[in-house]
Amino acid sequence: MMTKFADLIPQVFADLDLGRRAVACKYWRWMPGMLGLTRDGAARYVGHGLWWDCLAEEVLLDEPIGVVPLLSDPATIGCLSELVTELWGNEGHGRMCLTYLDRGMWSLSCEIDGAYLPDDHFADTGAAKVLIKALEAAR
Repeated sequence: MMTKFADLIPQVFADLDLGRRAVACKYWRWMPGMLGLTRDGAARYVGHGLWWDCLAEEVLLDEPIGVVPLLSDPATIGCLSELVTELWGNEGHGRMCLTYLDRGMWSLSCEIDGAYLPDDHFADTGAAKVLIKALEAAR
């Protein structure tokens, strides 16, 4: 059974809202390989302040205005996971584990200096939602 484009629209808007939440976080930063949506299409951050315009197939020297991370892109999710790992674990003071539970639910477990956050502290439907909750909670 094929998915109708109209059926995807609510998910696209939900992804854009999540992307805006991510960009608004104190510790957000673009990492090489992340894909962002712009007003005119899509652009991939290649590093050192440079962006690749996916439609025009050219390098952009400035960050596109209003660019929002595309959270359905595997590379972008991987980079978001790395940002959260830097904040919550693997810095010598803690560990983090992102786990698929069941029926679309994900959980992020964190151990910080021997203390554990409850498993449901960061739990939601979708890895991106869980990672953004953790990014928002970082102080």
